[in-house]
Amino acid sequence: MRPGSVIVDLAVERGGNCELSKPGETVVSKNGVKIVGPVNIAGRLPATASALYAKNLLAFIETLIDPKTKSLAIKWDDELVKATLLTKDGASRIQAFKAGAERKIFSQRSKISNGKKIKEGMRWQPKLIHSCWRR
Repeated sequence: MRPGSVIVDLAVERGGNCELSKPGETVVSKNGVKIVGPVNIAGRLPATASALYAKNLLAFIETLIDPKTKSLAIKWDDELVKATLLTKDGASRIQAFKAGAERKIFSQRSKISNGKKIKEGMRWQPKLIHSCWRR
């Protein structure tokens, strides 16, 4: 490998995949290749993933807030808003989502009420994504 290359040995705790790797250490080979042997990598990933998710969520919410007035100011023309918008003014904005929900509601209704009596006090309440019974 070229000098300056980095190898991360994820199996270092169980013997490793590289001869020179050592648990919890960074070893530099004769030709300048760094071999990193992180310990408990699986234990560190959830914290990193949570921090990354929080950062992305904050960046998204910041686009919805006016920095001067510190109030909600949704820019409906924004590409990100358009891509994440599911409903507006009581209507679904994604045609495939709308069609799929209607199909599921009707198929669930026919499966549940196919000739059987509905218990008193129960009523059918379709949801946008899934169907359920409510008291």
